[in-house]
Amino acid sequence: MKRKELKIFKIFLSLLLLISIGSYFSFNALAVETESFNDGDKSITEKDSKVNDQISSDDDFNQSGGTLIIKKISNGTVTPENTEFMVIGPNDYNKVIKYSEFIDGEYQLENLVLGEYKVTESLADVDGYVLDVQGNTNVVIDAEHLSQSITFTNHYEMTRVSISRTNNEKVLLSGSQLEIQELDGRVVKCFETDGTEYQLDGVLIAGKSYVLHEVKAPEGYRIADDILFTVYLDGNVKHIEMSSLKENSERKANLTIYQVDQDENLLEGASFTLVRIIEDGNEIIVGTVDKGPRFDFMDLEDGHYVVYESVVPKGYEGIEPFEIDVIDGVIHYEGAPETLFVIMNVDNGLTPVDVLSGNTDKEKDKKDLIHNPSKKIIYKKVNHNVKQVDTSDDQNIIIYVGVGLVAGVLAFILLKKKKEK
Repeated sequence: MKRKELKIFKIFLSLLLLISIGSYFSFNALAVETESFNDGDKSITEKDSKVNDQISSDDDFNQSGGTLIIKKISNGTVTPENTEFMVIGPNDYNKVIKYSEFIDGEYQLENLVLGEYKVTESLADVDGYVLDVQGNTNVVIDAEHLSQSITFTNHYEMTRVSISRTNNEKVLLSGSQLEIQELDGRVVKCFETDGTEYQLDGVLIAGKSYVLHEVKAPEGYRIADDILFTVYLDGNVKHIEMSSLKENSERKANLTIYQVDQDENLLEGASFTLVRIIEDGNEIIVGTVDKGPRFDFMDLEDGHYVVYESVVPKGYEGIEPFEIDVIDGVIHYEGAPETLFVIMNVDNGLTPVDVLSGNTDKEKDKKDLIHNPSKKIIYKKVNHNVKQVDTSDDQNIIIYVGVGLVAGVLAFILLKKKKEK
């Protein structure tokens, strides 16, 4: 009986081996056939490509000879060397040229196929300047106009900001220490007033928003409220006037809120409601301001307040209510004096994942949407990437054969146990 079982087991293993060998050679044969087919297709494609190249070459020979000269003129300052010029033309012609490759303000392209060409300029902006680009971007090279030129003239004009520190009677004051900050709190410029208008030229970026913050007030005066401003895009002078009352003057607080999107662009369409919490816990509505992007609540008395975003701009996520306290005519947020609030609404579907301060607590993140320039939040889309195991056909064959062998051994053991019973 044992010899018979051993014989059956040997026959079974032989069959499995034959099946495995047959599967392996069948797979290789299929692979060779596929490769052969691809090689044949590739050879056909190469032949067609050579024919097309020959035709294109002959066509280029008959229509080549065109020249395009790109000229660059800069007024106000120097065009950056990393400025790019993209040239697009017939037969999918595409070429990118750096300004650093120009010689004496010119770059020449030769032996061009006849047809229409378009040249576009990018990366030519310079911090502290407003850029105005003039010039024609399209030309046609034909038998009658084999040589064409395109001239780009970059007019750079410095950004200009004028800042005045005054009292409530519009008299210019000296001794005020001021800072211009970016929205994340980074100081761009600090200076002290001398009783005249302070001129800042060629420093700030056109179209960008900044905060004017007073570090030290003139002697005998209160610290002024922060002012958020945006530099003009057209090169006109931006006038900013900052003022405050004398220290012994009766003062009521003014709450100023600006609203921006996640790219720090001013955002309209919201409404904010301010309520005051009285001693019994009830809320008294102080007022509601609509539209924006600036929201002002004036002459606030000392007390505890809550700010609600009562209307959220369409397509954006709202914020949680936040609390402020007015103490001796000064607004306090989370225990610290604060004069300006910037509310950031983000597009629907964006999830908070990072805070510049390193805090990743989501509940804290919601409150930090109401931030001063030193508290900024970043919002990004969260992508959940699932790593997939890469298995080739060769690996699959080995797996199949291995599984078959294991299954055969298990079946033989079960059969043997059954017969012993």
